[in-house]
Amino acid sequence: WVLGFPGWVWGFLAGFGHSLAGLGVSRPGLGCAEPRAPQAEIYRADFEAERAAREQLHEQREALQEELNQLRLRLGGDGAR
Repeated sequence: WVLGFPGWVWGFLAGFGHSLAGLGVSRPGLGCAEPRAPQAEIYRADFEAERAAREQLHEQREALQEELNQLRLRLGGDGAR
């Protein structure tokens, strides 16, 4: 794993002629440029924030769906759609 990606990702990129050095990242043994730790940290933080937001939206959707189901039961069956 390099910068959160498995080794096959870097092999895939290299297979298409992408220069890992041009991306500013390194993979052990390839002699590329040093990783851009601050940029990687920004990407990681952004990814985690997006994941947390998606999880929160999913929880809200589940709560609303459960509330809708309860209201339909109170109305007697499927309710008015």
